[in-house]
Amino acid sequence: DGTIHGNPQYVNGMVGKALEFDGNVRIVISSDLGDPDEMTIEFWFYVTKGNKTRIQYFMDGRAGGNWWFLQSYNPNGSGNINFYDRVKVGPDDWTAGRWNHLVLVVNTSASKIFINGELKATGLGRNPDIGENMRIGARYTDSSHFRGKFDEVRIYNEAISSSQIQKHYVEGLKRLLAKGEIDEEEYEEKLVKR
Repeated sequence: DGTIHGNPQYVNGMVGKALEFDGNVRIVISSDLGDPDEMTIEFWFYVTKGNKTRIQYFMDGRAGGNWWFLQSYNPNGSGNINFYDRVKVGPDDWTAGRWNHLVLVVNTSASKIFINGELKATGLGRNPDIGENMRIGARYTDSSHFRGKFDEVRIYNEAISSSQIQKHYVEGLKRLLAKGEIDEEEYEEKLVKR
């Protein structure tokens, strides 16, 4: 049960349409999503170069749970991506002005961030209590709104494998190639990087 607050635009996405957040949009999931032993959050996102260093939340589960997941976590904005101070990646690990595939896998012993099919960082674990009133695109206080596009958002109550993550990334690359958002050379280059 999710409620959209604000006026997101439906734009071309990875599959069909994506939601474009203008900095005043949030989705509130009112249902209690539970307290799993492990969790995976997976989505594609697109942020313009001008918004790469802006402090903004991808998701925040603190209203009914105990975690947050955001971009540019520091007062000056750096373009990093951080999960609850447990694990973070730097601004060079993702590209503004392009679709990026982002996956967080977390349990009580470890947190991992994958970007574009690659494991980029491993850090401390966290009980992934999701709870109710989770925000997508904003802080739990309804501030620090996301500016960019989200598509193919998935939340699992299990840790998906690195091979599943890579499979989902390659499927996304194929869609980008078919839509003409990347060319054959870039497609091949991204496959080799994995």
